[in-house]
Amino acid sequence: MVWYLSLDGHKLAIVHQYLLPDGTIGGSGRPDPKRMILDDETIYC
Repeated sequence: MVWYLSLDGHKLAIVHQYLLPDGTIGGSGRPDPKRMILDDETIYC
């Protein structure tokens, strides 16, 4: 799981990424969004 933060440290989104043993990102290579936080409201994707 990876958190995306704003420049001032507020949590904006959490995504899932599959990490391969060699350190590269697996699957499609794109993050899979799980939650977004907008105006203090959590949106589950």
